[in-house]
Amino acid sequence: WQTRVHPTHIDSYREDVRLNTTTQLVEVVTASAGFTLPEELDKSDSPALFLTGAQELFVMHRCASALAQRMPNGVARVATGMSHDWPTRFPDLFARTVDGWLTDSALPAEIALPKSIRR
Repeated sequence: WQTRVHPTHIDSYREDVRLNTTTQLVEVVTASAGFTLPEELDKSDSPALFLTGAQELFVMHRCASALAQRMPNGVARVATGMSHDWPTRFPDLFARTVDGWLTDSALPAEIALPKSIRR
């Protein structure tokens, strides 16, 4: 899974990276490099919503979809037009999304089905 930042998002990406400490970045990169699907994930019947921002790196969408596909009640969705930090930049949308998920109601219109994953 090769990751590239789209040229239109490079400034936002750099700002996000700048806000992290070196230790945090090392932990994120290490965890990301070793990503594997947990064993027996397919046996979990817990509902799980895996959300990514539409402007996130492709690898994030791919991981979220892989997790959702493995779980019987897993759901992958994308926050339209949003970057990785959308929950902190748009707390009202995040709150409405969580409320919709927890009450088994409709999710906000900004939360959409992901585009199909290229294999």
